[in-house]
Amino acid sequence: MELLTDASFLPQDLSEVRAMQNEDGSWKIPGRAIVFNQRSRKLGWFYEIIDSRALEGARMENAISCWNHNTSHILGTVRNQTTSYTITAEGLDYETLPPNNQTTNDIVISPILRRDVTGSSFMFHVPRKGEEWVEEEGGIYVRYVTKIDEVFEWGPVSMAAYLNSSSEVAKRSFDEFIQLKKLQEISYRSQFVKMQRQLLR
Repeated sequence: MELLTDASFLPQDLSEVRAMQNEDGSWKIPGRAIVFNQRSRKLGWFYEIIDSRALEGARMENAISCWNHNTSHILGTVRNQTTSYTITAEGLDYETLPPNNQTTNDIVISPILRRDVTGSSFMFHVPRKGEEWVEEEGGIYVRYVTKIDEVFEWGPVSMAAYLNSSSEVAKRSFDEFIQLKKLQEISYRSQFVKMQRQLLR
């Protein structure tokens, strides 16, 4: 299932993710999902910067941790205390206790240990007036996110590429792009609520 929402992808050296083994043989995955005041990777024709105060008051009590943003592969939930987060001056750090099974070890843990996977990402919702767009030379826009009202998900990602292809985004006008992102945020919020209801059954 494709998730339609905002996703932030940082340079891999900024959003590092690791795998560490506990004494009982289980694993934990610490990482940094959000880095404040740093440019994301180039997302088609724009960059994104998260303000250091953007998470003030943000809801995260229902956040989940997934592999590659795939809600079919949940690694942990805040509600179940299998993923946790800490907001620091640098950003949002997380620690996830993934299921201790062979599938997770093969698909998630092994690529992280081999350093094939080195980055993290997160999904979030920006309220109205929670962002500012600035145009730079060459027609490149920078999206300054000043307010996030909810963080839905974080976790390790295998490829730092935007959910929509760069060529597809570049074809749209600026106003159309803004409107599309708002519709995507609404769509993902609806999908997330449905998933939460299923988890609570």
